[in-house]
Amino acid sequence: HRGAVTHLSWSCDSVWLRSNCDARELRHWDASGSLGAAVPASDLADVPWATSLGGGGVLYGQDTAGAHGGSGACGSSVTDAGVTAAARSHGESDTLLAVGDKHQALRLLPYPCLTSDAELLGAAAAEGVVGARH
Repeated sequence: HRGAVTHLSWSCDSVWLRSNCDARELRHWDASGSLGAAVPASDLADVPWATSLGGGGVLYGQDTAGAHGGSGACGSSVTDAGVTAAARSHGESDTLLAVGDKHQALRLLPYPCLTSDAELLGAAAAEGVVGARH
């Protein structure tokens, strides 16, 4: 993204993730284990979405505390992760937490993300994938 990530939304099957930023971009991502390269929106025209971009996710709660910082946020070396959007996956794959931040990045974390040392499952930025693991 070219701006801070502001909203995240999961597909009903938790395979796809879409994101908005304050530069008014809409991007789609394959989140089936890691975050890969952005996917054209036209490829996902018939995909049903479980959450709406406008609604966003709950940013602050016990189950997302590790994503925000401390001695370093989940999968991040910064003490203030600047989380601006969060969304939990749905259905059988309800063990993923996607977070977007003011640093124009997306991170895929385990849900719940209780501590700042949780494993980073995937990451993407404006320049493309910066790291991915399954």
